[in-house]
Amino acid sequence: EILTVSTGSNTGDWFYDTLNRDNLTIGVSKRNSGLVCLFNGLIDDVRIYNRVLSATEI
Repeated sequence: EILTVSTGSNTGDWFYDTLNRDNLTIGVSKRNSGLVCLFNGLIDDVRIYNRVLSATEI
């Protein structure tokens, strides 16, 4: 599955292939060279769903 985050228009994919990964990191991207793109701020109320949410639910 691909997660797309939108603020009125599609902004891009955050996950490329989640089915073949055994670790999930929130607030940082992991590349072959290590951890990159660290999020500089606070993350609160993270939720992961196993289904598509409707526009009303978001």
